[in-house]
Amino acid sequence: MTLDIRSLEEHELTDWCVQQDQPAYRGRQIYEWLWKKQVRDLEEMSNIPKDLRARLGEGFSLNHIREIQTSRSADGSEKVIYALHGRAVLEGVLIPSKSDDQRVTACVSSQVGCSLRCAFCATARIPFGRNVTAGEIVDQVADLNARSEADHGRRLSNIVYMGMGEPLANYDEVVRSIRLITAENGLAFSPKRITLSTAGLVPEIRRLAGEKLGIHLAVSLHSAIESTRRSMMSSARTYDLDEIADAVRSWRQETGEIVTFEYLLLSGVNDTPEEHAALLRYARALPCKVNLIEYNSVVGIPFTGTPEGAIDTFAQGLRDADVTVTVRHSRGKDIDAACGQLAARKIS
Repeated sequence: MTLDIRSLEEHELTDWCVQQDQPAYRGRQIYEWLWKKQVRDLEEMSNIPKDLRARLGEGFSLNHIREIQTSRSADGSEKVIYALHGRAVLEGVLIPSKSDDQRVTACVSSQVGCSLRCAFCATARIPFGRNVTAGEIVDQVADLNARSEADHGRRLSNIVYMGMGEPLANYDEVVRSIRLITAENGLAFSPKRITLSTAGLVPEIRRLAGEKLGIHLAVSLHSAIESTRRSMMSSARTYDLDEIADAVRSWRQETGEIVTFEYLLLSGVNDTPEEHAALLRYARALPCKVNLIEYNSVVGIPFTGTPEGAIDTFAQGLRDADVTVTVRHSRGKDIDAACGQLAARKIS
């Protein structure tokens, strides 16, 4: 099996070109064809000599993901199922804003399945496959951006690592993908348009802060009561609320940015007066804002979402205590593309 050429860094391509008795700048040209121009065939590299293209073809493969199914929601969202090299599949989602601000968001996946086991999530119900490569993440962004331009007449305004998988459990490939998405010789998106969501892997949060990527960080909190959080999230059994709080403070100190706590509201589980009071105390002590998320029911999972009116009441109670709060309502629910509903399986 030949090596996927997109696994090489620019300096590695340059070294390879020099070994082929080619000028070093050929490495940069090849790199830009791969990432900025998203070439899908080595023969399309028109400024690369034909004999060098032939040697590239002999020594490397060029693996891109491909669409196998697209579903469109009544609210304008699109869920795309992609086939990866090796018969695995994953899902990406394109989400146009309901407001007049013309935002279009791409939600991308970082793992086939998920290495964590959150009790409320459909992705946790399927077997974990593998980590997604940086190239496969970039492919999702490039494809969803092309769809945004075709369907909505504009580039993506936001990219969120909130699809299948725990991004920080695939640390190296996710960080590389962010660098490729933001690089001038890559997709050239502003890092301020990118949000990475994590279940709270504390060592990786600290490490990510040191990368100086300029992105936003969201942490899945879901409860500020230890026993409740542990019943909902496997990662909470490893990293407790005090450790999460320390990591959030460290993030602010290193990056100057505040963290968003994601809080999925489950009826009778984490929307009680006791849970509200605990969240209020926790959030007020930290440099953060809170994003309350409407839960999307999943067949076979015994949770129901908090009613919309109760969500608004929960949110207002936090605002009255000077906690910055946003509310995320479901998009793409009718095509199983909403938060917690992604569950693509292998190609049969």
